[in-house]
This record gives sequence, structure tokens and C-alpha cells, in this order.
Amino acid sequence: TFGSPLSPLTDTELQIELVRQLGRPAVLVASSAVGAVGRTLQSLDSLEKYGVVPVGVALVGPRDEYAEAEIGKHRPG
Repeated sequence: TFGSPLSPLTDTELQIELVRQLGRPAVLVASSAVGAVGRTLQSLDSLEKYGVVPVGVALVGPRDEYAEAEIGKHRPG
């Protein structure tokens, strides 16, 4: 999907509902731009709240070692 897990999919459902119904392993793809740590951790929390535990996280864009380290520190896996 695109946006965040809590972005609208339709007029009545959020994207997380599609992800849950698919029942497949999920990979969270997030931007490495400014704010990457907060946005990524919030998205991971949202996914887990709805019972979806991603098998990985991929940051897209210029490499940000700080963001990688902080996300790994707060969400080791």
C-alpha cells in the first residue's frame, strides 16, 4: 500500500484492513528523509496495534546511518 497503515484505502476503510486481510508477511518501506525515525516508529506501532508484525524495514532515499541506528535501537529485530 502507500501512505501510512492508517491512510484511507476507501471511503470507509483504512489501508491496514487490506494488509490484515492479505495475511502475508509485510515489509515497511519508509523514507530516509528528515523525520524518518519518528514516522517509521509510529508506523511500526500502528501495524503492531492491528496485529501486523513486519518482517523488515527498508528506508528509501539517501542512506541515513543515524536513522538506521535509532530505529534499530528502539525496535531491534
